[in-house]
Amino acid sequence: MPHGSACRPGKGTEPARPAALADWRAFRWTVPFRLLTCMVFTTAALSGRAPGVFVGVGLWEGAGAVATGAALLLERRRRADGPAPAP
Repeated sequence: MPHGSACRPGKGTEPARPAALADWRAFRWTVPFRLLTCMVFTTAALSGRAPGVFVGVGLWEGAGAVATGAALLLERRRRADGPAPAP
């Protein structure tokens, strides 16, 4: 497996799988931390404590938080609705 890939070790003899396929739910913690990072970088750049280009880092983290939060919300709603009926 390539170094740096987002995979978790499998259980027992099960091969390692990407976190999304392993139904790993720790991603919910990334949303508040990415929002915090967004706020810190944006505030630092706008207050003059950091170069102005760091606003881009804040916006990137904010967009990532929104995208991750939306994906987690969509997944939660799909699970609540139950399995899709067979055609």
